[in-house]
Amino acid sequence: MASHSAPPLYVCLCFILHILTSTLAQSDNYIVYMDLSAMPKAFSGQHSWYSATLQSLSKTTTTTDVLSSSKLIYSYNHVINGFSASLTPAEHEAVKSSPGYISSIKDLPVKHDTTRSSQFLGLSPNLGAWPVSKFGQDVIIGVVDTGIWPESESFHDEGMTEIPSRWKGECETGTNFSSSLCNKKLIGARFFNKGLIAKYPNITISMNSTRDIDGHGTHTSSTAAGNYVEAASYFGYASGTAGGMAPKARVAMYKALFDEGALSSDVIAAIDQAISDGVDVLSMSLGLDGLALYEDPLAIATFAAIEKNIFVSKSAGNRGPSLETLHHGIPWVLTVAAGTIDREFGATITLGNGIKVMGKSLYPGNSSLTDLPVVFMDQCHNLTQLRQVGEKIVVCEDKDGSSLYDQVNNINSAKVAGAVFISDYKDLEIFLQTPFAAMFMNSKNGEIIKGYIKNNSTEPKGRIEFKKTNVGTKPAPTVTSYSSRGPSQSCPYVLKPDIMAPGDFILAAWPPNLAVAAVNSKLLYSNFNLLSGTSMACPHASGVAALLKGAHPDWSSAAVRSAMMTTADTIDNTNGPIIDIGDNNEPASPLAMGAGQINPNKALDPGLIYDANKEDYVNLLCALNYTLKQIQIVTRSSAVNCSTPSLDLNYPSFIYLLNPNDTKSELKTVQFQRTVTNVGEGMSTYTASVTLPVKGFKVSVVPDQLVFKGKYEKQSYKVSIEGPTKMRETVVFGYLSWAEIGRNHVVKSPIVVTSLQNIEKKIMLRLRRGIFHCSVEIASEKLSSSSSSSSTLSTEQNSSSSNNNNSNKALLDFKETELRLGLPGSKSPERKPTNNGVSVSLFGKDIEKSSSKGYSLSPLKNIVSGAKRGFSNAIDGSSANWGLSMNGKSEADLCKGAVLYSPRGGLDEKNKIIKETSVLPQSPKAAQEKKKNLLPASNEPTSAPAAKAQVVGWPPIRSFRKNTMASNLAKNNDDDGGAEGKSGSGCLYVKVSMDGAPYLRKLDLKTCSNYMEFSSALEKMFSCFTIGQCDSNGLPGRDGLSESRLKDLLHSSEYVLTYEDKDNDWMLVGDVPWGMFAGSCRRLRIMKGSEAIGLAPRAMEKCKNRT
Repeated sequence: MASHSAPPLYVCLCFILHILTSTLAQSDNYIVYMDLSAMPKAFSGQHSWYSATLQSLSKTTTTTDVLSSSKLIYSYNHVINGFSASLTPAEHEAVKSSPGYISSIKDLPVKHDTTRSSQFLGLSPNLGAWPVSKFGQDVIIGVVDTGIWPESESFHDEGMTEIPSRWKGECETGTNFSSSLCNKKLIGARFFNKGLIAKYPNITISMNSTRDIDGHGTHTSSTAAGNYVEAASYFGYASGTAGGMAPKARVAMYKALFDEGALSSDVIAAIDQAISDGVDVLSMSLGLDGLALYEDPLAIATFAAIEKNIFVSKSAGNRGPSLETLHHGIPWVLTVAAGTIDREFGATITLGNGIKVMGKSLYPGNSSLTDLPVVFMDQCHNLTQLRQVGEKIVVCEDKDGSSLYDQVNNINSAKVAGAVFISDYKDLEIFLQTPFAAMFMNSKNGEIIKGYIKNNSTEPKGRIEFKKTNVGTKPAPTVTSYSSRGPSQSCPYVLKPDIMAPGDFILAAWPPNLAVAAVNSKLLYSNFNLLSGTSMACPHASGVAALLKGAHPDWSSAAVRSAMMTTADTIDNTNGPIIDIGDNNEPASPLAMGAGQINPNKALDPGLIYDANKEDYVNLLCALNYTLKQIQIVTRSSAVNCSTPSLDLNYPSFIYLLNPNDTKSELKTVQFQRTVTNVGEGMSTYTASVTLPVKGFKVSVVPDQLVFKGKYEKQSYKVSIEGPTKMRETVVFGYLSWAEIGRNHVVKSPIVVTSLQNIEKKIMLRLRRGIFHCSVEIASEKLSSSSSSSSTLSTEQNSSSSNNNNSNKALLDFKETELRLGLPGSKSPERKPTNNGVSVSLFGKDIEKSSSKGYSLSPLKNIVSGAKRGFSNAIDGSSANWGLSMNGKSEADLCKGAVLYSPRGGLDEKNKIIKETSVLPQSPKAAQEKKKNLLPASNEPTSAPAAKAQVVGWPPIRSFRKNTMASNLAKNNDDDGGAEGKSGSGCLYVKVSMDGAPYLRKLDLKTCSNYMEFSSALEKMFSCFTIGQCDSNGLPGRDGLSESRLKDLLHSSEYVLTYEDKDNDWMLVGDVPWGMFAGSCRRLRIMKGSEAIGLAPRAMEKCKNRT
């Protein structure tokens, strides 16, 4: 019988046509930059001009006047000259022909990046920055974040003076938020989600107000400027009086991050409003990756802020410890890294012989375990034996640094009385917040316990006491391993990060209706929580900036930044150099900690400052080889003067970039010029010295002495760095110090020489995580080649600046800048069958985003999550299994936002609130309905929390930490949940879908042993497509795809091969080794490239740049 099947080519053509027609008329949000000088005089203002521009589109498209009037989302007044609008592809093309059009970019999706830290930084109520600045009185700190919990005690206005008359802001009324909730402390509260609603018209905003149902914004704002609150703690840990860095400063919250999502159009609208309202400091614990300064909405918006002398601080990001992982390199913004403080949380076990052994713990339950038998169970791998232990303290030993993960899971399943884990794993903090009684210690202390058990003829016994807070620990500070490192890729000629501030285990305010911890089947609530991350470091710097602006209201933002940097500490409390935990405890490089640990009291009187103004930044933009139109986007001015371009910004740090591909071994010299201003009193003389020689290079300073006759006098000097063009080490560093003769002023600047960056290939600007290949539309010509740089930098460094107009779009990262301590979370379905259909995990995942698919975890069925971070505890009925979810990402995917997190909480034992979890399933819809009905919780600490309960399992544990354990993960049959990937006898099927295709296919991953075989199998399924592949960057033993793109062979349309991992995250295929991918893939999707923003890892860029 003859076959009547359609020819493959015909089917393929029909399929492609279906895809093209289905997406042709879809609208999307765009930010459109306009030339204000081109506005006709007939218009009364920008808004009317922008509206008319959109209405004119009806003449060239099918858009009606009625529809076009509703397309305008925001008309910006301060941050940019332009607007945001919802446009179809045809309308987007038409707007490019409008008079005054400069460029446009797609609206970028966004997601998220105390009692001791003020003391640790030396702040005192009787001396220094606090009394001199009047504790930041009348300085207004604007915070762009997830909102605020106004009833928190940290925002009471006792002792506050009247609101400054210059303040123009207001408190907007919204869902569960009235204007009366503001006071003399919280003086402003606004929310921005028009962009989000325009992009997703059917979305329902669960909390359409400035109220914080996430916790991040409440925590950061109280860290910066929270008022004093006595008896604050995290269940007895870190107890004391809580207060922000500037406790008398005012707070204005601009909520632009919602549980349902966030977009850059809303974020820059928040900044626009903050400028109009009159804030003095802008604190943003968020970031944007891989964009040129003229494409970065935050860089553009903050440029407008510094023109108004608003100080801006931003978090560095949490992608460390690898170099070149910074969120941004914005020269006019303070970039803040995260460090530790001299405080540890722990427990003590008292052995039967009276010996006490210290360990680490953040167990929030009962403060002690009475005398109980102690047994050593080696590596605690035998779950059957562990379940027979009963009411005893079990000692487990992690011998190889990779079995701790399984040990914690097994002990939780075994339901023993308590546990002691012996391990030298350097990031033990991710395990500390357990839902069962446990402590962790190093092998040295562990030998004491093992020796006692071995040599005791009678039954060994022990008693564990929890809730120990130790201060004065050494060494401190240290650079945290997660803090992102420089140099930046958007502007590597300015050394970043700038400064380091406390970011580890920071206690600050928290919404009392968001669970912060769990003990067995009980959720715990608190008014305070311990969090870690550069999100926590940023508001510390913002608060210090408020103190400096209060003490020196006449200083520019650059002067404040300079004072903080040149007085920073590079020595720890052992009188040794600050060490980098992420670099094997070696002395920390300025690429990790910037100028050093912030010192507020020294910054109050820096002696000399490095100032900079708008013209200095414009000269830098000119030297970056940007076009006039691109510079105009940033500066909002058509009168751009590029007659004196210079990469040598007057900055309090130095970085010399060498070309790593230079094979010549000749000596070269680079010169920097700096101008310093004397802000000290009277005459003064400063002498230069290089305090830590730059290895392999000669650093000279001319002149080496500066004499100032009076205050505000300026003097200039030059620094020359001479050395080989080919380095043996990738990074060397030192410090230039100007010491005042006869006084205590020492003005210190870091110097870095590095060959890390191949500027020609990396600076401009391939997106690290996305593969959206549309360029920013630039309606201009390049700067004339005759505009040569007048910088004194070497020819090599100056010529290495290049521009890539085909730059890709990036994700704006907010939550990624926050880390949370690991507590059990919801584990998504594993691929192997489970005995009881229930799985629980230590590091859970955001499940509300996947609510349309239903919950894949179970026992905490009453817990829902938006974009939440924190712990997540799930109890599987009788056995209460608890597992650690590993979502199998590689270091190439550190951009994913998979970051460590801390548990939420902070009441002492007396004020602890406990709520039983439900054992009944709850649908996502029901959870959303509950969220909509959320009401503010009572301020009384003993009152029951509001009905809302949420998952505390976002985000998952950081990728680089997971990788250290992933190779030895043992499968736990008791803790695995149901799987979407079907595992049968010798088969492992996953569904394969393709955007626009009316059918699904299935693929058996067990038939493939590597990515090559996998791609061949997919090509057979979709014969008219091919997979663009790249090898694994030459890394031995790795078979991962660095780039996976589908190309339509007929039309060259681009698609992306993605997969959903077991944590419900959509990832780019090829970002992890094959074995890890096969073990975590739940389903495959061939996605349109325009939908895949944010999925591509850095490995993709490395692949493209290989020669």
